Amino acid sequence: EPTNVQLKAEKPASKIDFIPVDHLHAHPGRKRDIISAHPEVKELIGYEYRTKYLAVVLVVVNLAITAYVGKHFDIIPAWALFLLVYFVGTPMNHACAMVIHECSHNLAATTVLSNRIIGIFVNMPMGIPSAMSFSRHHPVHHSHMGVLGEDLDLPTYPELKIVGHDSIKKLIWHSMYMFSYGLRPVGWGGKIFNKWEAFNIVFQLGVDFVMAYKFGVGCLWYMALGTFFAFGLHPCGAHFIQEHYILSRGTHNKEGHIQETFSYYGWLNYFIMNVGYHNEHHDLSTVPWTRLPMLRKLAPEFYDNLEYHTSILDIFRVFHSSVDLGPFSRVCRSYDSYKLGVKNFAALLRPGQSSKMG
Repeated sequence: EPTNVQLKAEKPASKIDFIPVDHLHAHPGRKRDIISAHPEVKELIGYEYRTKYLAVVLVVVNLAITAYVGKHFDIIPAWALFLLVYFVGTPMNHACAMVIHECSHNLAATTVLSNRIIGIFVNMPMGIPSAMSFSRHHPVHHSHMGVLGEDLDLPTYPELKIVGHDSIKKLIWHSMYMFSYGLRPVGWGGKIFNKWEAFNIVFQLGVDFVMAYKFGVGCLWYMALGTFFAFGLHPCGAHFIQEHYILSRGTHNKEGHIQETFSYYGWLNYFIMNVGYHNEHHDLSTVPWTRLPMLRKLAPEFYDNLEYHTSILDIFRVFHSSVDLGPFSRVCRSYDSYKLGVKNFAALLRPGQSSKMG
């Protein structure tokens, strides 16, 4: 029987730092074992053709709402605008971000170029250029998960130092997650952007200008606020905490290593494109969002003993009520430990098996 994460608050630790380990994360090994035990899961691999149609619907509907808001911005009551943003714009902008996530794995179309085009296209209602930057950094999160200076999903040390164990600062940090996440390439000393990211920025700013010019600057507020909540204090954004923050200690594999990735199994997956199936996603990142539940169904013995979440409210409640939890509640490893782990894992592979991480 699967074990739900037992969430509880504890006393604060004396040192503010990540949870250091010296081994490779569990996903490459579990991928190898799943394919060996259930070769039929390879049939799940491949792009999902329906994702591009979903992208068109999201862009058309959301831009239509954005135009309406822009034209009537001065007469829409603040409370009505908030409700519209929070319950309509935010879920739709979050869905746009999830399509971008699929594009970063080349799961929305057959070619890299097509995925880039879809990503830039679906980025439009979000108001903030992010598709190409995410598509550059996110695959590294899979291959170098938890590696300091490489995995930009890890908070930076300034984030840890500023937030610490303070509950108010943690709430502010969480609500402003869009900004901290977006600035991590600077915080970890990475290259700011490449030519595709530059094009994404110019194109998105052009879209923003046209929308504001045609329908009013209220458009920009609607788009930006929808994205702001999608990455912060909204049920759709809970997975940013759910995925890799250690809210409860558990083991991830037969070696007894600490569990680094957590899935969410609940009704919200219908609205967040199954991103809750996060262990499944990291194990076989070439399986698109529509087939992740089937992966768990085909290989239940690999997921039944892992801890998981079933309540979005519990994730928020425990993360913010526990003084022992914060941006530091993540597993990390040095680059040297990562390289050694990859070397040891490659040595264990049988002939003909791929050593590709994540």
